[in-house]
Amino acid sequence: MEKVSYYAVLIQKYLRDELSEVEKEHLKEWLDADPTREKYLSDLKEGNSLQEELELYNDLWNTNVGAAREKRIKERLMRRIPLPKKNTYIIKRWLPYAAAVLAIAIGTWLGARLLSPSDSAAIIAADTILPSQHGATLTLADGSVMRLNADKKGIIIYQNKILYSDSSSHIADLGSDSDSSPIQMLTLTTPLGTTYQTQLPDGTQVWLNGGSKLHYPSRFVGKERLVELEGEAFFAVTKAVVKSSESRGNIHRSFMVKTEKQMVKVLGTQFNIAAYKDETATKTTLLEGAVQVEPTKTKGKIVDLSPGQQFSTDGSSGQLKDVDTEQYTSWKDGYFMLKGSLQEVLSQVCRWYDVELVFEGEFQQSLSLVTFPRDRSLGDLLAAIQRADSRIKYRINKQDTKSLKGTQRPERRLTIFR
Repeated sequence: MEKVSYYAVLIQKYLRDELSEVEKEHLKEWLDADPTREKYLSDLKEGNSLQEELELYNDLWNTNVGAAREKRIKERLMRRIPLPKKNTYIIKRWLPYAAAVLAIAIGTWLGARLLSPSDSAAIIAADTILPSQHGATLTLADGSVMRLNADKKGIIIYQNKILYSDSSSHIADLGSDSDSSPIQMLTLTTPLGTTYQTQLPDGTQVWLNGGSKLHYPSRFVGKERLVELEGEAFFAVTKAVVKSSESRGNIHRSFMVKTEKQMVKVLGTQFNIAAYKDETATKTTLLEGAVQVEPTKTKGKIVDLSPGQQFSTDGSSGQLKDVDTEQYTSWKDGYFMLKGSLQEVLSQVCRWYDVELVFEGEFQQSLSLVTFPRDRSLGDLLAAIQRADSRIKYRINKQDTKSLKGTQRPERRLTIFR
């Protein structure tokens, strides 16, 4: 069934003269497919239609010169309502609210005229969907949850205290600053649409992507430094040594990251791990140094990575390949680098904006390179993707809350279709 809800949104944008070049092409294709659709637009352009009122608002407020704008307000409104001059200020105050009412009315009118009952669920403008403004949280060993300041870039552990990385304020105490004090397990959690940094007790820097958790101790002891990851993180690992009781010298303390499908072992290096639960594969991408990756279901089957390589595994079998590492690490620097299959690209996008992804029909095409800031709206990003491939069409709906009860599915759904 044709999904006219998308075109209803295009018509609303057309009435406001907000269509992109790609959207103009889509609207023209839809109109050309059925002559009766032209009538919908012509109805809106009739003198007694809602369109005239919307044009009035745009016409009056698109003039930058105050005196000229006020004159046009008087001229056009006097045709409709014979108001005295002293009411001009009241009219100016009232117009923005009237425009909002007209926008709602036009949406309702279009819904009644163009949408089937199944398509008329609340349509959401993509431009209104922004990354989360919520900050990360830190869960302490006693279960207490500290909400971290979203304006701060990250946290550090210093002298058994948790501080913001700019040392501006103290967050929590971890006990006495001695080797005999108990080790506390900490969990740093980022909501979807948020990234956060932490410096581990050994000086290792970690960037945590949205929808992720990092479990780590308040200090490392012994020959190994072990952390656990759910989601995605970039690690810049410091080299560390410990005195050996079996020899006169020192030995390197390996750094290990445990995920559901991989165990990654390093000494000092920079690498990225993507281990989201809703993805079939966990991917480790190496930028500098060397790492060893062991799939959790095939003990002893260790894979050595060199810089510029990525190992992907479902926990048993795996694939080693050369990649452009920037494509997999650009997130920590605040931008998307989107290239590859449409499914893979949009899965990454929808996770960031906390939107469920649905495809209607088969989509085999790959997307050419798109780089885009991660702090912009979903609408801006989708427009960039459409410029790269004009065949892609979409709509966003608010999901039925009853169907979401007891699930972790997002409240919004992005549907991709032709």
